[in-house]
Amino acid sequence: MDIRKRRKHRGSRSPVLIVGFVLVLLFVCLVGYGFLWRLRHDSASPVERALGSAVTWFQTGFSRLEGGVISLLRGPYWNEKTVEEYLGLRQEVVSLRSKVDADEQLRQENSRLLDLLDAKEEAEDLDTVFARVINREQNAFTGVLVLDRGSSDGIQVDMAVISADGLVGRVTEVGSTWCRVTCVISNDSNVPAFVESTRDPGIVAGNLAQSDPEKLLILDYLPENATVAPGDRIFTSGMGGIYPKGILIGEVSGVERGNGTYKTISLEPATDFVHIEEVLIVTQMQQQVPLGEAVQQ
Repeated sequence: MDIRKRRKHRGSRSPVLIVGFVLVLLFVCLVGYGFLWRLRHDSASPVERALGSAVTWFQTGFSRLEGGVISLLRGPYWNEKTVEEYLGLRQEVVSLRSKVDADEQLRQENSRLLDLLDAKEEAEDLDTVFARVINREQNAFTGVLVLDRGSSDGIQVDMAVISADGLVGRVTEVGSTWCRVTCVISNDSNVPAFVESTRDPGIVAGNLAQSDPEKLLILDYLPENATVAPGDRIFTSGMGGIYPKGILIGEVSGVERGNGTYKTISLEPATDFVHIEEVLIVTQMQQQVPLGEAVQQ
């Protein structure tokens, strides 16, 4: 039984082998014919030309089929003119977006400058010079702004710097066309101040090492009976002759008590030192209170 199956299986493979052998033989003959034709005539043989025509026809048909499918997917209105219009509109959209972004930047700058102008008008007794922030230098203990004004503009060390929102700091280094400003949040900064609601005097010190933005300033050296609550506004007192009187420094953000007295009074700065871009440098104050002189609040 097994022998019959094997014979039958071998018999079914014989036609396949024969067809394969014939195809290989035909291929060898065609290659040999083409080789001999080129030796004698130095040109493509009729077989090669026929094969080339067949391949070309197949490629052309495939290309047309591909184009038809793409056109069908794109729709009846997609052509070279449509492509040009699409690319032109896309470029126009990019240009319009850039213009919108530029207009928004200009609008924001105008808003900031108007706020700064209002601050300048409110400080009628101060002579100021407008300046832009061109660099920021900050480490764990000191915050410094570099401005585009210097000695050629009449800028000197220890001139106060203010923003549209409040106090920024004082000039600590001056070049011919630039100056460095040490911000009030720096750990080595001390500003004579007073509490608006009670008129109690104190000293505002920088606390830049504190990561909490609502505790970048500390109010210290208040009278023992002073009353301070969150939300109280703190202003410069004018003592010392560096900072003009009445400039907002910040608001009380927290009060930590200890043994019946205030332990720590934290302030949130009035000025946003991260986003500040324009400032006013106070070049002259009409009224100054010498250091050590009592201030009549």
